[in-house]
Amino acid sequence: MSNINAVNPVIFKGWVKDMLCSALRGGHYVKGEGALRRRHYSQAYKDGHEDRYCVMGVLCNISPRSRWIQMRRSVGTGGRPVNAYSWNSIHGNVCLNFPTEEVLRWAVESGPMGKLAELSALNDSKTMTFPQMAKLIEEEF
Repeated sequence: MSNINAVNPVIFKGWVKDMLCSALRGGHYVKGEGALRRRHYSQAYKDGHEDRYCVMGVLCNISPRSRWIQMRRSVGTGGRPVNAYSWNSIHGNVCLNFPTEEVLRWAVESGPMGKLAELSALNDSKTMTFPQMAKLIEEEF
């Protein structure tokens, strides 16, 4: 157990936590870093999956709060074009690396949002798989 939330823990709404952990374990989402969601533009990744999500991107995707929009096109590993997607909220807020306030209000019961940033940083550190992150969320969020 990492104990990242020992003081003032973030508490996901129970049903959101269940949905998020199920999604992280379900095999539908492939883990990525650096953006909520990324897609290689010209071809699928070697494993056949086109999209990569960070843990907060999975949270956005299961949220009913608006939709993905293509935000920018850049060059990824190996010189292939990459699309990064942002989460466009119902109020026009656009976020590339962290969920919008609307998603957070939908998902979180209480607690400091900085703790979610720590969860996002764990995702980007590449030290945990999605199933491991699901276990952490169940135990500490």
